Amino acid sequence: MSERSRKPPHLSEQGRAERETRRVRLAEALRANLRKRKTQARGRAAAEEPAGGQGGEPGGEPGGEA
Repeated sequence: MSERSRKPPHLSEQGRAERETRRVRLAEALRANLRKRKTQARGRAAAEEPAGGQGGEPGGEPGGEA
């Protein structure tokens, strides 16, 4: 077998339009998926926070233990 150079295929106008439509649709789906994952991660992080926000975090309330 001979090595062929990797050039994009020559597409008709319809083929180019379909490829662009697909690219745009996939980009939108990826953005939506990322927003969903970020929302889920924020929800998990909020659920893990102790009530009142005093979980031994550095820089807690002033006048506490020194």
